Amino acid sequence: DHTLMEICTKACLMDEPAIVKHGLGLPVGAKGTKVSLSLRQRISMARTMVRNTPIYIMDDPSSAQDSFMISQVSNVLKGLEYTPPVDPSFPDEIPAKVPATVVS
Repeated sequence: DHTLMEICTKACLMDEPAIVKHGLGLPVGAKGTKVSLSLRQRISMARTMVRNTPIYIMDDPSSAQDSFMISQVSNVLKGLEYTPPVDPSFPDEIPAKVPATVVS
């Protein structure tokens, strides 16, 4: 899916060895693959972005990132957009994307 690949690229996941080896269905957690906290944070951020919500609440999303990743994560969070659902009364009208609200 084009959007999913775009999100994974924004979250800097596509060059991670664990993602390259296991794919985007990489299980993370107690019974999943052991990955760094930095990677887990970016996977969680990508999973959140896929949901397309107007508000994102994150608990210090850059705490385990190095300075390069902090910059990347910061830019991604600033650029988050929300696409409202299509109004059934106007199915041909495509809603405009609006900036999402990020609380961290």
